[in-house]
Amino acid sequence: MITEDKIHCMLYEIWLSLLGEVEITFNSNFLKLGGDEFLFSALKDAINKKFMLTSLPTSTDNQYLFYAQVDSIKKTLSIQDNSIITSLNSEKNKPVIVFVHPLGGTIFSYKKLATHLNVKNKIIGIQENFLSGSVRLYKSLEEQAKFYNERIREHTDSNELILIGHSSGGTIAFEMATQLIAIKYKINKLILLDSWVDIPIDIMLKNSFKKIMLRQFKQINPDMLSVTKFNMDNWVATLWQRMDLLMQYKPGNLNVNTSLLIAKEPTPDYTPAKSLSETWGKYINNLDSHFVNGNHENMLKENNLNKIASLIKKLIPEVN
Repeated sequence: MITEDKIHCMLYEIWLSLLGEVEITFNSNFLKLGGDEFLFSALKDAINKKFMLTSLPTSTDNQYLFYAQVDSIKKTLSIQDNSIITSLNSEKNKPVIVFVHPLGGTIFSYKKLATHLNVKNKIIGIQENFLSGSVRLYKSLEEQAKFYNERIREHTDSNELILIGHSSGGTIAFEMATQLIAIKYKINKLILLDSWVDIPIDIMLKNSFKKIMLRQFKQINPDMLSVTKFNMDNWVATLWQRMDLLMQYKPGNLNVNTSLLIAKEPTPDYTPAKSLSETWGKYINNLDSHFVNGNHENMLKENNLNKIASLIKKLIPEVN
């Protein structure tokens, strides 16, 4: 978590880069130090880029004040950092089960799956903040995984975890496991739900990608969308940036007990370039594969959840 002192220093440097060598105090006013509306617009852009924010929310009365900008950055970072973790049950037992969101960023299907699992282990989900209009950008999938791991470590004191991810969530979970093992965490199990190493060619083409995402967009609850700041065009653009992280990702070798659940049916518009078990097998030393009903997009629908939950419980003896 970024400290308030660090926010001060970073913001101070941004002000100096725009205003030149001026004396900046906690109560300084950007306009009174020589700034204007054009520079203020540049300031907001620089802040959003530096702190990876979507926008800098400040009231019009104090938006030019240094301390108000510090408070706003601190508040926005806190919202973005903390709200990605959602408890999916009220249990306390360890190891903690962590579900990692797929490309779309939501964990709606995981909430239902957690209910079907019906275990005493604590279950949490990691989600994106797309529906709230708050999006954090990452330079790499490794950076994204590191950020998620930091939030998990703040949320739970358990150093034993079970990581589960559908689609790209499995790829992120793979990298999270790699980093957590390096700092002496125990990953009791990694479960990949139809996740890819080699991205299907269809999805790598931007027009095809947009078509697929728009189809999935229609499946999002319209009541949810009506009460959020959700913007479809921004959503698709951000997902394309996330897809680029996946395409650039180069996995290493992982020695973790891993199960790969593969959807039996083909998915409209795209198919994996190669066998999932073959491609993951190049990176995972201890991998078993299982076929489940449905295709990549609907395998976690209600009619499949009982069977998938039963299989997961068989694969993880530590859950009860």
